[in-house]
Amino acid sequence: MKKSISIFVLINILAVSAFAQIAVNQVGYLPNSQKFVYFSNPAKSFSVVEKNSDKVVFQGKTELWKSDDPSTGHTIYKADFSELLTPGNYYIKSEKGEKSYTFAINNSVFNELYNKSLKTFYIQRCGIKLDEKYAGKFAHKACHLNKAHYHSDTKKTGTREVSGGWHDAGDYGRYIVNGAYSVAVMFSGYEFFPDGFQSDDIGIPESGNGIPDFLDEMRYELEWMFKMQDDDGGLFHKVTEPAFQTLDLKPENDEKPQIIVIKTTTATADFAVVMAQAGRIFKKYDKKFANKCKKAALKAWKYLEENPNIIPENGFKNPKDIHTGQYDDRDDRDERLWAAVEMYRTFKKNKYNEYFKTNIKEVNLFPNEIAWRDVAPFAIINYIKYAKNSGNRELKQFLIAEWKNFCDKMFLRQNNDGYQALLIPGDYRWGSLQINLNFGFILLAGAYEFENNNFKNAAIGQINFILGANGLNKSFVTGFGENAASKVHNRICSLTNNWEIYPGFLVGGPNENLEDSALRKKFSGHNTPGLCYLDSRDSYASNETCINWNAILVVYAGYLNGLK
Repeated sequence: MKKSISIFVLINILAVSAFAQIAVNQVGYLPNSQKFVYFSNPAKSFSVVEKNSDKVVFQGKTELWKSDDPSTGHTIYKADFSELLTPGNYYIKSEKGEKSYTFAINNSVFNELYNKSLKTFYIQRCGIKLDEKYAGKFAHKACHLNKAHYHSDTKKTGTREVSGGWHDAGDYGRYIVNGAYSVAVMFSGYEFFPDGFQSDDIGIPESGNGIPDFLDEMRYELEWMFKMQDDDGGLFHKVTEPAFQTLDLKPENDEKPQIIVIKTTTATADFAVVMAQAGRIFKKYDKKFANKCKKAALKAWKYLEENPNIIPENGFKNPKDIHTGQYDDRDDRDERLWAAVEMYRTFKKNKYNEYFKTNIKEVNLFPNEIAWRDVAPFAIINYIKYAKNSGNRELKQFLIAEWKNFCDKMFLRQNNDGYQALLIPGDYRWGSLQINLNFGFILLAGAYEFENNNFKNAAIGQINFILGANGLNKSFVTGFGENAASKVHNRICSLTNNWEIYPGFLVGGPNENLEDSALRKKFSGHNTPGLCYLDSRDSYASNETCINWNAILVVYAGYLNGLK
C-alpha cells in the first residue's frame, strides 16, 4: 500500500513538473491574436494538439528567447503558433513529450472572463442580502447595517448612516480613495472601448433592466459614496472597524462598531473624478441620477477650490487607534488634475481646463507605478482623447510626445522580458499584476491613438501573462485555467466549507518585497522577483484580492470581449 501511494505521489510530481515547463494562456486566444508559448526547458520543436482527438493540428520550431531572465532566472525558449486560427480546445506538446495545460481558441473566449470578473463586485457588495440565486454558496444576510460612529479626528460626534458599497479587498473595510479610483478606471475603459461592456445578463439582481450590468454594478458603489460626502463637499476618507477582522469571520457576523475618519482632499478629488464621469455616462439611462452625480461633483470641486493644499497636512495617516488600510498619499496634485479633466469634459467650463494647463507640469506624468496613488496617466490620456477645443496646441503636443515615449518604453520592456510582461525587477511589489495591467491599458489606449499595431499586440499580450504565460505557469485569476489561484486571502471564503473563492478574482501576484511571513519563510534569500508568490490564504501580500485589481481586469476583459 505504501509503495502504491509513493508511486502515485511520484507520478503527480512528475506531471506537475512537466506542466511547469510549458507556459501558455490557460483560458485561450482570439483566433486572430498573437499566440506564443514559452518553454523553460530546452525545446527545439513543438506541436499543437487538439484536446479531444489528440490530433496534431500545427507544428513549429522554437527559438532561444532569453537566457537568465532577470525576473525568473529562467532560460526561455519561445514559439509562435499565431497561424492557428481554427476554433477548438488544444494543448502544446514538446518533442520530449511534455504537455501544457489546455486552452481554447474562439471568438468568445473572453466572454466568461468578463462576466465573472465583473460579478466579483456583486460578490463584494456590503449592506445588502446576497441571494443564493445570484451568489450561490457566497449568499449571506445583509452585513454592516449599523450606523457608523465619527472618529474624534472628524471634529464631529454621533453617528452617520453609510451602509452599502463594496468590501474593499479581503477585509470588510470601505475606502473612498480606492473605491472611487476603481470605478474611475472602469469608467475609463468603458468610454475608451464600450462595445464589450454592454451585456445585461451576467446574473445580478439588476440583470434584464435594459441597462448594462456594468453600469448597474458601478451605481451600487456610487450610491454608497454619496453617503460619505459631508455638507461642505468634502469626503470622509473611509469607514472601517478599528482593526482588521479575524480571517474566518463571515460578513453578516461582523458586528463591531464601524468608524468614520477624517475628510481628505485625495478622497474628495477621486470622488470628483468619478462623479463627473458618472454624470456623463448615466445621462443616457437615468437623467435624474446623472444630475445627482453632477451636483455631487460640483460640491466636491468647490471643496477642493476652498482647500488648495492637501488635507490633512502631509497626507492621511491612520489615527493611533485605527489599524486598517490607510490609502495614504502625500501628494494630491495628480488626483486634482484628473478631477479637472473629468470636470472639464462634463461641464465644458474653461476654469477646469485652465487648472489642468496651469498645474500639469507639477506632477510626474508617467510614474513607475500606476495605481490609486499615482493617477496622472489616466488624466493625460483622457485629456488628449476627449478634451476637445482645449487650446494650447504646444501643451497637447508635449503630452502626446510623453505618452508616446511611455508606450515605446513599455514595448521595449515586453520585448526584453522572458515572458513578455511589462514588469521589471523592482515592479514586483504589492499588487504587481494590476500594475502590469495598468501599464498595459495605457499602452493599449496608445495603440489606438498612435495607430500602432505593435503597441496593441504587446498590450493584449498582458492578459496572456496574467492567465498562465508566466514563470509560475499559473493563472492568477480564480477559476480560470487548470492551474489557477484558489486559496486566496479573502474573508468571504469563510462562507464556504473548504475556503473556496468565486471565479473571476485577480490576486495581487508576485511580491519581491516579501511583505508577509509566509512569503518570507518561503523566499528569503531568493533573487527571482517574478516567482515570489504563494497560492495560500496566509499570503495576503501576494494572494489577496482587491477591487482596484479587479477593476483593470474588468477593463481588459471588456475590451477583449468587444473584439469578438
